[in-house]
Amino acid sequence: LYTMLSIDIDFLRGGVIQSSANTRTQVCNPYPDLGFIFPDFLWFCLVFVLFQQEFRQLQVEARKGTLLLYFTEMWNILDWSSIVFGLVVIVRWILIIDQVGTLNTLTVAIPGQVPPVPVWETQQVSLSDVQSEREYHSRLSDVFNAMNEMEVHTRAHNIVIFWYILIILARFFKGFK
Repeated sequence: LYTMLSIDIDFLRGGVIQSSANTRTQVCNPYPDLGFIFPDFLWFCLVFVLFQQEFRQLQVEARKGTLLLYFTEMWNILDWSSIVFGLVVIVRWILIIDQVGTLNTLTVAIPGQVPPVPVWETQQVSLSDVQSEREYHSRLSDVFNAMNEMEVHTRAHNIVIFWYILIILARFFKGFK
């Protein structure tokens, strides 16, 4: 589990100090075993089946010459929007999985030992000490940047999931038409 803590301190007028803390977490292995992949694979198959059904219906309507009428019906638009949003959810999830892999790789690449004493606190500094400290901080910075990028992907994924749930909920009412 990766956790990133951000502490913001704002100095306001009149000497008021306002602080806030924000914690973000991300699992380092979303699929610890094959059992966790099954629900995602099943959901992907259901989206694919819906795509096939709608594509066949689209072909039938095209043969009849009523394609314009097909796209004016609200339920068909709702079906296609659920397919499109479903595919967007899949792509966003793949981006998050890729970002988790990148974060895992970057985390492993951090040198195992923190430089014992910062170079500015020692009397005699060797070039290798300076380079190892720079390398350590550079790799740590890469991890923080990857964590921030993953946060952006996760937030976008959550927004898409929100809209996808609303569309699926609206599709529920299709059964009552």
